[in-house]
Amino acid sequence: MGDAGGRITLLTSPVSPHNLLSSAVAVYTVSSQLGFEAILHGHRPHVFGQPFYAGWGLTQDAQPIPRRTRHLTAEQLFAGAMILAPLWYDPCRDRLCPLEEVIDQLEAETRAYRQDRHSHVAAGMRLWKRSRLQAFFGAEHALRFRDDPVQADAQAAASGRSLLIWAGKEPDGFAPKSPCLRVEDGFLRSRGLGADLIPPLSLVTDDLGIYYDPSRPSRLEALIAAPCRRAGRTGLRP
Repeated sequence: MGDAGGRITLLTSPVSPHNLLSSAVAVYTVSSQLGFEAILHGHRPHVFGQPFYAGWGLTQDAQPIPRRTRHLTAEQLFAGAMILAPLWYDPCRDRLCPLEEVIDQLEAETRAYRQDRHSHVAAGMRLWKRSRLQAFFGAEHALRFRDDPVQADAQAAASGRSLLIWAGKEPDGFAPKSPCLRVEDGFLRSRGLGADLIPPLSLVTDDLGIYYDPSRPSRLEALIAAPCRRAGRTGLRP
């Protein structure tokens, strides 16, 4: 850094590598995984090590790898590195799975992180349920619990958090000022009932309504209807 004459900026904050690579003029690396991602972004990176993605005609190599004699396309390199060679594991179902299911899992975890990262104020949650709700929604920050939904909404709006409200405790005509998710037991129940203080294995969140209330739309209803609409546009029938 001292010899760079102020021409180098060290990025220490979280930055999307895709944003960096889409704006880069050239990419230099020793053996970083970013060199592989640079290839997928259309770059021909300068490589000073001998990583798996070097030597296939997609990089400018300071150290040639003579045993790699084939020239691959970026699509062939991706297929070999991400589909054909690895064994992917599904931690939810305890089985091997294809790459597509891994991407689905990562997408779901990313969506949950984005929903939870600014934390929530939770309303209408009974005391015995709170530890379970904390485990579900408090990985980034601890939940703040309030009994009254109106007070909880005011605190959420003032603190930049979103509101979690137990669906059955939502007052009639309630119009929250902050982003709101209604929470209920999911479709995967434990062996036992909530009436016996047995926590559920899953929870449902809904930003529109709740699945058991037919008087208003719900997110589940929208998800079910979406593929039906697509099928109708293509002339298919569900």
